Parts: sequence; structure tokens; C-alpha cells
Amino acid sequence: MANAGSRLLDRRDVEVEEVKAEEKLQFCDLVPDNSFYFESNVTFVEYTWREGEFMVRGKKSKVAQYILEKLKGYVISLGWTS
Repeated sequence: MANAGSRLLDRRDVEVEEVKAEEKLQFCDLVPDNSFYFESNVTFVEYTWREGEFMVRGKKSKVAQYILEKLKGYVISLGWTS
């Protein structure tokens, strides 16, 4: 997925300094699925894989809970809250 993201950015003439897959960020202990290093920021991507249709009653909340737990981990690791 990191390679696909890199190619997409290249096709859109978006300059990216570095693309990493499942590597610790340079400035904290987070390990995102993909990270895209730009001149003044880093964008990271976390994927969630679910079998079958996940936008149905009962499964939406599990996906939302997973995303919120990931966000909580990022917010705490980046020192935005405790």
C-alpha cells in the first residue's frame, strides 16, 4: 500500500521526501501502517481490514471502536493529552 500511495502522489506531482511501511516514526514510538514524510509534516495511514460487509448494523461500531482506540493511542503518544 505504501508503494501505491507513493505512486499516486507522484502522479499528482506531490513531492514526498520519504515513504515508509510499518516503521517507527522518527519523532515518537508510533508504528503506522504507512507514513508519508513531506517537507513540513508527516501523514500516516492506518488501515482496518474486515471480512465481508462492514457498513452494516453491528459491525459499524466495531470498526469505529478500532479507529477510536488507534486515535487515542496516537493522541497520547504525541503528547496531545494524557
